[in-house]
Amino acid sequence: MFDVNKIRSDFPILSREVNGKPLVYLDNGASAQKPQVVIDSVERAYAHEYANVHRGLHYLSNLATEKYESVREVIARFLGVRDADEIVLNTGSTMGINTVAYGWAMPRLQAGDEIILSVMEHHANIVPWHFLRERQGVVLKWVDVDETGYAVVKMLNGYLYVPEAGGLKGGYGEQTLKELVDVAKRNKVNKVVVESNFGDGIFSELIKPLFRTTY
Repeated sequence: MFDVNKIRSDFPILSREVNGKPLVYLDNGASAQKPQVVIDSVERAYAHEYANVHRGLHYLSNLATEKYESVREVIARFLGVRDADEIVLNTGSTMGINTVAYGWAMPRLQAGDEIILSVMEHHANIVPWHFLRERQGVVLKWVDVDETGYAVVKMLNGYLYVPEAGGLKGGYGEQTLKELVDVAKRNKVNKVVVESNFGDGIFSELIKPLFRTTY
């Protein structure tokens, strides 16, 4: 069972009160609060291990580089990725989306190719695709939501497209992964495209046994 109090206890800031009530923080999409283990790791790095990563041969630089690269291994295991070199680290979702748009999509997409977005996307997940529309003639298509905030899943060209829109279990709706998998099975879809913020990366691990995932 999901123990909310145990999870809250991992985050020091959630022990404080605001207006006489325990803090409830819902703005993780902008700035996520940090659990104690992260705070401790950052403090240890700055106090005892700090040096340039990938740019030195001395002890501290090698240690910092080793710690930095070990994060890829942790993430790879968590997501079920075969090769840790497939994990690309960035400063956040905005940089991640731009990396995908300009590093992966731009060299591959041609005029007429379709990019599927939802009507509730953050502008950071709209602007890069508009640039591709203007520069390369790709077509933007929009997935609507219903009155409850659910993203309306569309079947296009044999793919099940799952928009970021408030996420699966997101702020605007509570569409679950199981529902989307059921839709895919009923339509005999063999590939699922999940566009989400990295905080939702666990979807990859959940989908993996059922489909080949594509990002």
